Amino acid sequence: MTDKTARRVSGRLRGTPSEAYVYRLSEPLHHAFEGRAFDHVVVSAVDVPGHGPETLIFPATGPGETTDVYVSMLEFDEGSLTGDLDHGKALALAGYQVVDE
Repeated sequence: MTDKTARRVSGRLRGTPSEAYVYRLSEPLHHAFEGRAFDHVVVSAVDVPGHGPETLIFPATGPGETTDVYVSMLEFDEGSLTGDLDHGKALALAGYQVVDE
């Protein structure tokens, strides 16, 4: 079991066809392309037509609604997965355990 945790801090984000929520991380996750670490992420699960299910983790700057959240369109390598729609599994692959509020 990991000591790092992820706690959902938003309702479902509007304006996206996916199941997308903001999570606050107990320890920041480094994004290689952005060149910095993020303590909030958006986890998005969607069944992409012609591609199949995927759950992706994107960097975010805060816990607010969509208008308050910066989301890079370049997902993290850690945790992002294809073939499944599972926020908990994606975060576990990135090294975080989802905890309740």
